[in-house]
Amino acid sequence: MFWDFCELLGGITVFLVGLKLIATNFGLALNGKIKNGLKSLTKSRCSASLLGAGATALMQSSVAVNMLTVSLVENKVITLVGACAVIIGTNIGTTITAQLVSISMSSINFTAIGSLIAFLGFILSQINKKNLPLVGKMLVGFGFVFIGIKVMTLSVQNFYKYSWFLNFFLIKSPPIILLNGFFITAICQSSSVVTSMLVILATANIISLESAIYMILGANIGSCISVIFIANKLSTASKQTAVFNLVFNIIGALIFYIITAIFGDKMCALLVKTSANLGGAVANFHTVFNVIMGVSTLPVLEYLIAFIKKILPEGDKQVSYKKIQKAKSG
Repeated sequence: MFWDFCELLGGITVFLVGLKLIATNFGLALNGKIKNGLKSLTKSRCSASLLGAGATALMQSSVAVNMLTVSLVENKVITLVGACAVIIGTNIGTTITAQLVSISMSSINFTAIGSLIAFLGFILSQINKKNLPLVGKMLVGFGFVFIGIKVMTLSVQNFYKYSWFLNFFLIKSPPIILLNGFFITAICQSSSVVTSMLVILATANIISLESAIYMILGANIGSCISVIFIANKLSTASKQTAVFNLVFNIIGALIFYIITAIFGDKMCALLVKTSANLGGAVANFHTVFNVIMGVSTLPVLEYLIAFIKKILPEGDKQVSYKKIQKAKSG
């Protein structure tokens, strides 16, 4: 069992390294254009949410975009309303990862494709011309994502022989399943890993679609924890941004928890029709859930922000950009 865990951790590591390479080098390639874009486009809540979704889809990290958003609020580059709209978009953009995993589970050999992309990326990274090294490292990241998915898929299969592993996903209590999703995401600091694993497990019929839904709801809340910790050391505006992220995801989880509890069978039957396999249905729910919550929240955004301001009223003084960097490192 020890070696099985090692293989699983290796797959998760390759997957996360791939996401990290994409996020880091994408940011370096744009060299401040994200910041300028956020400043100009966040004046409209619709464009702000679209920007958040696009940036997260490209960077493959909602946490990274949310951290950037908090830092921009901290330095009064963007307004609280604009920041909250960006956060709504990041929740939509982060669903791309699960969709990539779902696609990679098809009959097409995406592992081979990912390996080729990584190799070509490595070649480009060695060419010292303009942004080619950064683009090359991004391609290596995309390749690693697909390779990591394959390693995780194969390593998870080793756990099928353990009854405790199967029993973990056979839990029938929705609250416990939701809490499992929350704690696992809060610990590993990546909802992408959790949702990706759920797609893999659902494809193998280890976890039911309804259980995966409850775990995704918990994972969405768990992804807010790191931003809360960072903003806790900053000003009121930054804290309000982070609290909005948490409240937004809690409200979404509660709404869909009730819907699933009442109409779970009908909803699952509808989702199954959207994909050739159960893993695809899991990824599709993740996307539909975040899109519905985003579209329904944007028109009433100012009311939710007013509620956040009542929970956390103004009072703290603004701090410098150095303090946010210190908070990130601490």
